[in-house]
Amino acid sequence: EISACLVGSEMCIETGYAGCSAAISGTDFYTPTAALRLPVLGIAGSEDGSTPPDLVRETIELIPGSKFKIIRKAGHLPCVEHPQEYAALLTEFLQALAMSDILLVHGSCHGAWCWRDLIPALQELGHSPRAIDLPSHGDDRTQVNAVTLDSYADAVLAASTPDTVVVGHSMGGFAIGAAAQKDPSAMARLIIYAVSYTHLTLPTNREV
Repeated sequence: EISACLVGSEMCIETGYAGCSAAISGTDFYTPTAALRLPVLGIAGSEDGSTPPDLVRETIELIPGSKFKIIRKAGHLPCVEHPQEYAALLTEFLQALAMSDILLVHGSCHGAWCWRDLIPALQELGHSPRAIDLPSHGDDRTQVNAVTLDSYADAVLAASTPDTVVVGHSMGGFAIGAAAQKDPSAMARLIIYAVSYTHLTLPTNREV
């Protein structure tokens, strides 16, 4: 099913990944991430070979007061593999907020569609989740040469409110991190899954 979704989106593979690499290459995430003061939850899958738990933990520990959780027997896509467990972790972190407006931000080569199993699981717990397509992903037709980290951040900020809990998966973590650094008052909390800023090696714009 995942493969079918990827193949079905003609821009997804090539422009999505190329746009993401071009947008975030050469960016210093380490220093600004350490300056974040929003409540943050980091989540990793125990079987994630792409972004192992130790790397995610390193990133999360940059942020004072942050929390870190592991989903056992999960790889890189827990929103597909274990949506109920993912939803329960989010709810536990958001207990003080009761029902929450949750903005879901996908990773590279994905789109809003990747949250289709998590959205009903969150709705059953009383939340109001919604998902967006980042520039040059999913149904968004932005050309790859127009994609920047700022355009990712702006897309997140345009969909967020001061009461919104923003969730980023993989590359989406870079987008929501950039948005939080640009305007931390535009969101209530951050939840990051499978993101490492501390061991980041990406091609330069010239190599994409």
